[in-house]
Amino acid sequence: MVTENPCDATPAQTSTERDSPAEPGPPSWAAPALLFSMLMLGLDLVALIPLGAWMRDYGIGLVGSVYLLHVLASTAVAAWTVSLFPFHLDIEPDQQPF
Repeated sequence: MVTENPCDATPAQTSTERDSPAEPGPPSWAAPALLFSMLMLGLDLVALIPLGAWMRDYGIGLVGSVYLLHVLASTAVAAWTVSLFPFHLDIEPDQQPF
């Protein structure tokens, strides 16, 4: 039976470093997806200008439904991509807001 002696490990390969995996970062597509969703939200704000005329021309139900679905989709994509980024706040226990 062979057991590993922790003293025989090289300094770059201690047991804590071998056992803990490296913290993964966000995927490479997360930043472009966040940018795209922010542009979609900006388009939602710009679309408020002609929204009344579109409702009069095409119907309030259709335009309102499509607009709300677009706002919901762009907000969901933005929230999802923001959740992929690791945020580590260094707040002291006595400085927490709650």
